Amino acid sequence: MNRSSPTFPFLAVDLILRILHFLRPSDIISLRKTCKTLLDITKLRTVWISALRSVMIRHSIPEDTCPMEEMTLPLLEHVALAPYRLLTLLARSDGETVLPLAIRVLSPRVTNAEKDEYGIDDNGGLYDSFVESSGRFLASLSAYQSFTLFTVWDLGFCANDLIKPIARYRESASVTLFLDGFNPGPQGSGVFFLVTTNESSFLNPLTIMVHKVSVSFPAEISLFAKLEIPIAAPFIMPQTHQVSGTCKLVAQYEDDDGVTNLWVWNFLDNTAAAITIIDYQFTGKETTLYYNDCIMIASDGRIRIYNIPPLLPRRSVVVPVEQKATIVVAAPSMAIRSFFRGQDVAQNMPSYFAEITPSQVTFFEVADNNLLHISNLPNKLPIAIGRIGLTDQISWSQNQRFTNLRQCEGVLFLMGYCNADSESGDLSVFAADIGGILEGKGNGRFLKAILANSLARQDMKGRQFCPTLGRVYIHTRRRAAPSLTGHSIHIFDYLSPPHNT
Repeated sequence: MNRSSPTFPFLAVDLILRILHFLRPSDIISLRKTCKTLLDITKLRTVWISALRSVMIRHSIPEDTCPMEEMTLPLLEHVALAPYRLLTLLARSDGETVLPLAIRVLSPRVTNAEKDEYGIDDNGGLYDSFVESSGRFLASLSAYQSFTLFTVWDLGFCANDLIKPIARYRESASVTLFLDGFNPGPQGSGVFFLVTTNESSFLNPLTIMVHKVSVSFPAEISLFAKLEIPIAAPFIMPQTHQVSGTCKLVAQYEDDDGVTNLWVWNFLDNTAAAITIIDYQFTGKETTLYYNDCIMIASDGRIRIYNIPPLLPRRSVVVPVEQKATIVVAAPSMAIRSFFRGQDVAQNMPSYFAEITPSQVTFFEVADNNLLHISNLPNKLPIAIGRIGLTDQISWSQNQRFTNLRQCEGVLFLMGYCNADSESGDLSVFAADIGGILEGKGNGRFLKAILANSLARQDMKGRQFCPTLGRVYIHTRRRAAPSLTGHSIHIFDYLSPPHNT
């Protein structure tokens, strides 16, 4: 090396800024501690705007979620560093219980002007809610006699932010609607989509509605698309999932004969496909994984792959077509007593899922397989990328129930309830580094932290872990209360706010 070559701190500022663009926020902080020059450079707004934008791209967070030009420098650093601070907290608390720094309660009150505008007396019945994947915005539903009130709330970035409503929308509905998703639109669209469903009846078909949410000022909610599925039987309730990075929804339901049907609907261009699974009887213990061109059903050590047929104009799709799996893949564990867990949010990131057996967790990555679109080949295949043995502390038992998988900054989180008899207990979070899993040595380990829940005496309506902002959302309902009343929404924040926002 030429001794006269300048060292890193003495490079031109624009060159240093370009290098910082490729670093993760935690590495930028490490560089800040090396010398006065880098201390000054790493306190420039442009550095943290770039760092935060990279975090948002990796996690499919619309740019309107973080108005970077309006955020202070401490707030930019706080949001960009939040995933890394949470990972550090969990690693430092390995095997221990973590208490939240703050617990905030959503106040559902409405102003007098809103009471007049929407024709309501109060907004106390927040019977359903959902948090989008970044953890900043929450959607809620309130039921009235002839309509449902949609509200989107801003939870803020920090534990000391006030929770405030930013948009409301009145949807005429004589039936009870339920939230099935609050997900970002395609990359660069800058919008979110709210997905609601209702139970079928003799008078009302099974209906799926999509509402578009713009969170940029002024925030707005509007009806975007609607799908009615022709079902003659009452009391049928679908489970609806949005496919990551697309405008496709998959509605899964059992008809009155116990047969499972799947409707795939692109709500952007109103095309659809419908299939009936005829080679597998659903038991409620399987995990269904949804992708842009196939659906996987994983259970009892096997993964069944069903290609999605071409989508046609909605009016031409009347009844589902019978379909068998294109291929059935046996998991390498060869364990019959196993179950699977996948990612439950629509994140535009590499897709993983996990198989859990009494002795190990095997991780799979889903890869494209059928680029030539040959009908008898599966469009995707699961590839086992590594495994982690289960220790005595993380065992297969009635005291540990895994719920779903999340991904954040190169780490996979496997969540579970600590109490087998109730979903109201503490939340266990098991973290595994993807890089360590990919080494394939089979000797990796989980970090485990327990996120304490002080609301254990109340029924859990919903709970979501939001690692990008270091918080947990909990929706509770008082026991013995009517189904649409007695609800509360709490936000558990685990990261301290910046000193000056």
